[in-house]
This record gives sequence, structure tokens and C-alpha cells, in this order.
Amino acid sequence: MTRLQYVCANKASFDAKISILSLSPDGLHLAVAAGTSVVVLNVEGHPEITLDHHSVVSSIVWADDDSFVSGYQNGTIFFSTLTFGDDGHVVIKSTGFQTHHDESVSAIQLNPAQNSMAVASQSQLQIWTGGTKYNNWAWTLSKTLSLAEKGEKLISISWTTFTEASLLYLVYQGLIIGWDMLSWSARFCWGAPANSYIVAVSRYGDCYLSVMPGASNPGVGTYTCHDLAQGIAGARFEHLYSPLTPVVFAHEQENQVVVCGGLREASLWEVSYSNSLIHTIVHDTPDNCGQLLTCLAANYSNAEGEAESYTLAMAVDCELLVWSACPAARHNQPEGLATARGWCTTM
Repeated sequence: MTRLQYVCANKASFDAKISILSLSPDGLHLAVAAGTSVVVLNVEGHPEITLDHHSVVSSIVWADDDSFVSGYQNGTIFFSTLTFGDDGHVVIKSTGFQTHHDESVSAIQLNPAQNSMAVASQSQLQIWTGGTKYNNWAWTLSKTLSLAEKGEKLISISWTTFTEASLLYLVYQGLIIGWDMLSWSARFCWGAPANSYIVAVSRYGDCYLSVMPGASNPGVGTYTCHDLAQGIAGARFEHLYSPLTPVVFAHEQENQVVVCGGLREASLWEVSYSNSLIHTIVHDTPDNCGQLLTCLAANYSNAEGEAESYTLAMAVDCELLVWSACPAARHNQPEGLATARGWCTTM
């Protein structure tokens, strides 16, 4: 277990409570939703561009390193692509359309391999096809499914494609439903273990993360960390086909933010998580940063030839704080040294 000190980067204040944080896959940009605005910040925490589509933002998902999709409470979706203008500054091109939902967009998931997109409200799931940033995101509605009322909030969608089947996972707090995209039928259901709830599922559908308040040992397909009495603030799975797949999530604990990482064990469909944490980063919430953690995004990198690193973005009410850290031994850095950048570099 390694403890790393995090350094509070430049704070950014917003006029409304921050509701969503979403890091780009390369960790170089952060999309922040506050009220009706989406603000894109660079790796150092400086705002680059602001979008306002006059409806409350309900979902943000990155399509690739420089494109993201945002969903809104009025049922609209906007695709935004970051480019550089003639003066070298970042500019953004945004294309929107109506999803035919009469209610707020609950979750969005893209499937680049099939050039498809799933958009869900609480009662309806739509499948769109054909849109890319190269054809101005010209999507065509392919399928609409009615979702049975589960009595629980739909928290995310995950999409996976194997050789024999394409499955779409609807993740509720206590239930995961796997839809077979060939027969358009519910293929299976996973129920969360007793007294626990599901917070995330991996992109490839091979494992899910559920938490049990006060639990000390992880079970199959679950991971637990310390006392979760105050609940999970954010969760992030890393999406690698590997016997050892890191998982990163965080929660509040006695006015601290605890970030936990674990290693996946066993085979693809027999998933468990070890109790040994790859890192635990504990940060005492500073007095001038408030006391309430409202949302969180984590980015983990362990690319070939590069050292392991974390980027952590945390929203406290209307304020945004960004940290990053990496194991000192991997960078010949003094123990506990952290930078305010998304990538750890040798100092």
C-alpha cells in the first residue's frame, strides 16, 4: 500500500453546483457540468471553452480524446469536438439533435466498434447508428425499447461486443440487466449482493463494482474499501483485457476523500478483487474547500513505457479541485511529491 500526498491545484468556482465531472480518455481535458453549462478545462485546471444549451446537463460521455457527448434534461443531446483555432487556442464545434425522449437523458454510451450509441431515460432506451465526427454526427434512430419501471435510478449504460453476442448493460443501483442486441431481449439479470448496491460496470461487461456499507471482505464481482457509511461519491473502471485490471473509485470518510485501487483476479467471468490496495490516497478536505463532496472523476494510466499515474478531479459544492500523483519510486521523485498536471513527469 502506498500513500501519496495530493496537492490542491488551481481552484475554479462556478455559479451553480457542480453535478458531473468527466475526464477525457487521455486525461488531458476535464468536462465539468454546472447547471446548464459545460466547461472544458485543460490538464492544469484552466477553463478553455464554455457551452450553454439552456437546459440542465444530465450526462456527459467522452467519445474519444477530443470529442464528447452531453445529454440534457429537456431530452436533447449535443456532440462537441475540440479543435485548435488559427490563434492556437482551443475552439469547439457543437452539433445537437432531439432524442425523442420526453424526459431527461439519464445515461449515454457509445460503441465505436459498431458505430452505435445508446441513450436512456428512466422509461425508454434508444439505439442510434451511423454518427461520427467525420459526418457531423449524423445519427439515425434504429431502435426504441420500453424499460420496465425498476423503482431504482438508472445510473449508467455499458456496451460490450464479443464474437458471439453484443450485450448492452443497464446498470441500476441494485440490478444489472443485460440486453442481447441481436434478439432485443433481456438475456440475464445480476442482482447486487444483499445490503449492497451497484455503482459501475466495466466497459467490456466482464465485471461490475458493488459496494456494501461496513463490509470488510469483497465478494465475487465486488470491491469494498474501508467504511462506506457515507456512500460512494464516484467510480471508475479501467477497461483492459488483462489478468490484473486496476479499478479506481473514491468515497468520503470522516471528512476525508479516500481513493482506492484494487487488482482483478482470476478469469474473465470469475471475478473477484484482492484486499491489497495498489494505492490509497487520503486527503483531508481543506477548510476553504468546503465539506461536501458532490462528484468525482478519476483517471488512471499505466501505458506501456510510461509510469503509473492518477488524475483526480473533485467537486465540492460549487468549487472544483484537481490533483494528480504517482508513485515516487517510478519517477525518481521525493516521496509524496505530486504535481498539478494530469501526467506525472520526471522532475
